[in-house]
Amino acid sequence: DHPDNNLELFANDDEKSEENPDDSSNDPSDALASRDRNRFQSAKAGLDQGQLQTLQRLLTLLELKPELAQAIADWIDPDPDPLFPDGAEDSDYTILNPPYLAGNQPFINISELRLVKGMDREAYNKLAPLVCTLPPGTALNVNTAPAAVLAALSDNLEPADVALLLQDRPANGYKNVDEFLNAAKITLNAELKTRLGVSSQYFLLRADARVGEGHSSLSSVIFRDDQGARILQRSFGSQD
Repeated sequence: DHPDNNLELFANDDEKSEENPDDSSNDPSDALASRDRNRFQSAKAGLDQGQLQTLQRLLTLLELKPELAQAIADWIDPDPDPLFPDGAEDSDYTILNPPYLAGNQPFINISELRLVKGMDREAYNKLAPLVCTLPPGTALNVNTAPAAVLAALSDNLEPADVALLLQDRPANGYKNVDEFLNAAKITLNAELKTRLGVSSQYFLLRADARVGEGHSSLSSVIFRDDQGARILQRSFGSQD
């Protein structure tokens, strides 16, 4: 199983691309290449402590409020009561106009982040390109992950150090996770280490079309294994 290091293009979320119609591509991208390991479908019971801390570090690196992580965790958690001081549940959302309920389940689409308490447009536009919704057990490919995602893995990783790490990343990619950790000079606990990998099975294919002033887009999530590749999900968008 060889490292996938040839698909390092930026994996845009389809809603973000609609807001930025000048962003166009028709190339398959590693669906985790720019997405954080805190995938919002990773646990039916919500984010565990390690995922919560990683998400908080990512938010801090993006110059966003780390407390947003607690609101996100509460959105996923099936419990109807807030679990965190800065969390939010139905009682916070039903007083809004229009009112709605907390998800209380894993995110189906990253666009749901817009509904989370405290998530304004600026925060969404910064965070959405770095997170994704994929099945439990999907590892973050360290051969395609960008600096912000890697820096969020540990308190011992500074952005400047990660920049050097990416600069020195082997042309053929890291052969295994231990090789990456040794290069990064960090130690991760066994549980977090299992969330990393050096290859990918999920890819995002994005196609944009423009006719006059109109703009349409098609995004497809592709799964690849030993049996071949197949499309798991398609979404369409348009902007006039």
